[in-house]
Amino acid sequence: MSDPIEADGPHRFIKIVDEIVRKDFRKSLRVRDLARRVGVTPNYLSALYRWEAGKTITRVLLERRIELAKELLQKTNLRIRQVARAVGFQSPYYFSRRFRQYQSMSPKAYRAQVRGGSSADE
Repeated sequence: MSDPIEADGPHRFIKIVDEIVRKDFRKSLRVRDLARRVGVTPNYLSALYRWEAGKTITRVLLERRIELAKELLQKTNLRIRQVARAVGFQSPYYFSRRFRQYQSMSPKAYRAQVRGGSSADE
C-alpha cells in the first residue's frame, strides 16, 4: 500500500499547514502540534515546509501575526498589550521585541508613523 503522504504529494501538507496557520494563528501553535495534526513527524514537516514554501513554519506564523498586528495598530485604538494578545502573543514585551525585529520599529512608533503623528499609547 502506498504512503498517503507520498500519494497526495507534499503540496497537500503545505496547504493544510497554511490553512491551520490562517485560522488558528492566535493559538499557541508549535511545529510538533501541526505535525501531529497532519500525521507526520515534526522534523519531516519542518523540512518539507521549508523546502516547498521557502520559509519556516515559525516564520510564516510570525509574519501572519505581525501583519494582523500592523492592521490593528493602524485601525484600532487597542493598547499595545491588547494587540499583542489579539494576535497570539502572551507577553506584550515579547510581542514588541518580535515586532521590532520584523518591522524595524516598535509597535508604538509604527502606529504613530502610519497615523501621521504621535501616539499616546503605552
